Amino acid sequence: MPSAADVVTQYFAGVTACDSAAVSGLFAPDAVLLPIGGRTISGREAIRAFYDEVFAGPRVTPGPGPFVVDGDRLAVEIDTTSGEVVRRVADFFHVVDGHITRLAIYRT
Repeated sequence: MPSAADVVTQYFAGVTACDSAAVSGLFAPDAVLLPIGGRTISGREAIRAFYDEVFAGPRVTPGPGPFVVDGDRLAVEIDTTSGEVVRRVADFFHVVDGHITRLAIYRT
């Protein structure tokens, strides 16, 4: 079974490649995504649709910092770059049995 860090490393590889199938495939079927903006997205298919939409927009490249791991939970600050604009966000993952069950994203 992959560790939380392994799964999150795969997540950032998929995001960097703008591959919504690879990213959504890391989520559990009943996963919950809480992106910036306050909405809740439930289920792998809805999460894939969200990433399809994100990846259709301006390219954003994540630059994750060190992972802070506590068992099946992982937190990481990310510098996101779009053109010359850099923003910092923080992601909080819950990974169970090799799948992301919850991801909350916050602007720092």
